[in-house]
Amino acid sequence: MFKFVRMLFHFDGDKVQRNLIFPATVIAFASAFVIGCSVMPDYLTIGSSVSEDSPDPPIAKREPLEIEQVGRVRVDHYAWLKDENWQKVMQDPTVL
Repeated sequence: MFKFVRMLFHFDGDKVQRNLIFPATVIAFASAFVIGCSVMPDYLTIGSSVSEDSPDPPIAKREPLEIEQVGRVRVDHYAWLKDENWQKVMQDPTVL
C-alpha cells in the first residue's frame, strides 16, 4: 500500500507534491491495451463464432449422488468421474 502511495505522491520534506509521472504512465498503458485489443485476431475475440463443420463438444452424463456432510445433503451429479484412488495418485504419480 505504501508503494502505491509513493507512486502517487512525491514526499519532499514537509511538502507533498503530486507525482505527474504516474497519470502519464496509466494513460500510456491504457492506450497500449486498447490498441492491442483492437488488432486481436478474430479467433481470440469473445463471442467468436465456431465453424459449422466442427464437432459438438462432449457432454458428460449426469448421475445424481446424494452426499450428506456436516448435517447437509448435497447432490453431486458428476461424482462418478472421480477415481477411487485419487489420493494415491497425488502421493505417487507413477500409479497412473
